[in-house]
Amino acid sequence: MTNNPTTGNGGAGVAADAGDGATDATRPDRDSMFLRGVLTHPRHMEPLIVTIRNLSAGGLMAEAIGQFAPGDRIAVDISGLGSLNGSIAWARDGRIGLSFDTPIDPHQARRPIARRR
Repeated sequence: MTNNPTTGNGGAGVAADAGDGATDATRPDRDSMFLRGVLTHPRHMEPLIVTIRNLSAGGLMAEAIGQFAPGDRIAVDISGLGSLNGSIAWARDGRIGLSFDTPIDPHQARRPIARRR
């Protein structure tokens, strides 16, 4: 098995060097994905569109442009999951790590959305 620097060992969906000090062995499995989310942050006047790259029961990693600091309280709205509250765990190079207040089922984000007829 080879180590992929983007997804972690063997493509298990672990964000490599997330900046939080966790190692592949201590970080929960994360699904690599490409989802849009809407982030609400007290320092930003308008909601921000973010690209979610990794999602787990305990948090996410997203591409986000803005001023963020560890400990900042935010909410993110994700299709299939609704509005989730949490705090910024780390912020670096246009990416953020968010720790959810309450664990989620990340598979809900992958469920198809019913179409209106």
